[in-house]
Amino acid sequence: MDVLITQKKMTASEAFVKASGGGNLIGKAMYGGGKITMKQLYLQSFEVVFDAYFKPGLVERFFTRKGQMGGNSQKICMIVEGTRCTASYHEQPLPLYEADLDPDMCQDSTFDKEKIIAQAKRVAMRIMRRHSGHIITSMEVASYRPFYRPYYVAFYGEMEMGKKVRYIAIEADGYKTDNSL
Repeated sequence: MDVLITQKKMTASEAFVKASGGGNLIGKAMYGGGKITMKQLYLQSFEVVFDAYFKPGLVERFFTRKGQMGGNSQKICMIVEGTRCTASYHEQPLPLYEADLDPDMCQDSTFDKEKIIAQAKRVAMRIMRRHSGHIITSMEVASYRPFYRPYYVAFYGEMEMGKKVRYIAIEADGYKTDNSL
């Protein structure tokens, strides 16, 4: 299956060292001594680029002349995870590569395109309001690209039918997602 992917920058041994830490102090205490099973998966994400149109803020309108005002549009790039539908800001579009992957290694998103764009738009509007102070008049989708990100998934404990297994997903491409908004 030919898909767009981000480049993998972490080896399986580096991911195992990170997984043996349990994610944080509580995870280390709960799962530090148990069996760890590692599996590599590619999870679907989406890159949504918006053209945002805005009016200048009050201070900018007050202190600048009418002919000297800057442009009233801006591009903003958002990355939306397909598993949880959480959006995060990214400075510029990600470098994507075409690869032929086994369909068993790929996990598709369960969210539809409208929900993904709405979530990205909500977070992008919040970022622009907080950081630039502009009044956003409209926001249009400039581009929309689905792609897959490599992850190492560490399962803690014995994998038995009917038994709950704890896991953490470790980004293998080096791009951290910011969930602070």
